Amino acid sequence: MRFLLDTNVVSEFAKDQVNPGVLRWLSHGDERAMAISVVTIGEIEKGIAWMPQGKRQRALEVWLQSSLVPRFRERILPLELEDLQRWGRMIGSALKAGAPLPQMDTLIAAVAMNRDLILVTRNTEDFMRTGVKLVNPWS
Repeated sequence: MRFLLDTNVVSEFAKDQVNPGVLRWLSHGDERAMAISVVTIGEIEKGIAWMPQGKRQRALEVWLQSSLVPRFRERILPLELEDLQRWGRMIGSALKAGAPLPQMDTLIAAVAMNRDLILVTRNTEDFMRTGVKLVNPWS
């Protein structure tokens, strides 16, 4: 594996109109070199639970369980002790410096860094201070 897809990239898969830059980036890559984190699964579950009940919520639940999870089944990265240790150090250092980092984004960054993966995201600003290697397919 070479890339870790951030939640905003994975969310594009559920849209009727995928961002052209993301579509172009994905079409030029080998999907077998791409992974997602259990953190992304959790963020998507949170978003679905937060939505008003209805057709869109049900459609996203089906997409998550019937499409996304099976598609990445062997490439869904778990959280390991080392990931949480790195995350804790990054969050603690940022708080000490008076410049807090987003909790979930920093956890995703720790997963990527511990596996020497490039993080694919639109939110490069959120991740820059973590030191993770980044690619922004939107730009």
